Amino acid sequence: AFKTEKAPNPFTKEELESIKGIIPKLEKPYNLILFCLFMLGCRVGEILNLKISQIRKHSDGSYYILLYQYKTKAEYEKPLVDALAKLINSQIAYNKKRFGENAIYVFSGKKEDKPIAPSTLTQNISRVLFEENILDKDGKPLHCNTHRFRSTFATNLLQSGVEPNSVSKMLGQKCSDSVYYYIDVTDKEKQSYLKPCYISF
Repeated sequence: AFKTEKAPNPFTKEELESIKGIIPKLEKPYNLILFCLFMLGCRVGEILNLKISQIRKHSDGSYYILLYQYKTKAEYEKPLVDALAKLINSQIAYNKKRFGENAIYVFSGKKEDKPIAPSTLTQNISRVLFEENILDKDGKPLHCNTHRFRSTFATNLLQSGVEPNSVSKMLGQKCSDSVYYYIDVTDKEKQSYLKPCYISF
């Protein structure tokens, strides 16, 4: 079977602002999951299957998520800003209160300490987008494909001047060439940004 290459499709600035506006309207923990996708550029599976043991703390007091990139077979750290770390730790405390100190996941279902299904997350986001009449750049109802957050994250970083190898590292990629699959820039920008550059972890 051949893998079909899809063009990157990041959210526009206006679409992102609309999505940001619905975060307070979502039930917990869907609002925090959406905020994590918004801030971290992780794959949705990495967030939904995030274990409490993956939330780590540096000696300086800063928090990070320890993630494993299956494609590169390497671990990498995803730093957390203080506000997001506080929210995640609050969610962990809530889950431990529900399921005991041996709770496993940061984001659990309503009745069991198991990961939330991607379809359940999408349904909850889509429902609020519809209720709030959120439209896309073409004036049609906005469909929130969660992987678009990763593309948006990479595109915004590159266009704000962050070096490709740094963007690759933040995405958990081994080579800056891989960023190509997540960004939406002109051919001239691609030639400038995407030079082969391998990162040592």
